[in-house]
Amino acid sequence: MPYVTHIERRGIQQGLQQGLEQGLLQKSREAIIDVLKVRFHQVPNALIEEINALSDTLRLSTLLKEAATSHSLAEFTQRLQPPVLNAPGRQLITSRPRRQRS
Repeated sequence: MPYVTHIERRGIQQGLQQGLEQGLLQKSREAIIDVLKVRFHQVPNALIEEINALSDTLRLSTLLKEAATSHSLAEFTQRLQPPVLNAPGRQLITSRPRRQRS
C-alpha cells in the first residue's frame, strides 16, 4: 500500500466531501422534479433546467415543500422565483410588479 501524505489525505477528504455535497444537491433536484411529475404529470423542460441550475440546499429543501403543496404548476413556478427586495425601504415584494403601458 503506497504511503499517503497528510496533504494528499486532506485532498482526498475534500474531494469526498465535495462529491457528497454534489450528490445531495442532485438528489434534492430530482426529488422536486419527481414530486412535480407525480402531481402534475408533465413538467416543462425549461422548468427542469431552472431547478437543475439551483445550488442552494436550503432553497431546494423549501422548494420540495412548495412542490408538494402548490395547487398548480403555475403556482409552483411563481414560488420558484426568488423574492425581490425593494431597495429604498428594503421591503419584501412577493411578486414582480407589472409595468404599465403608456
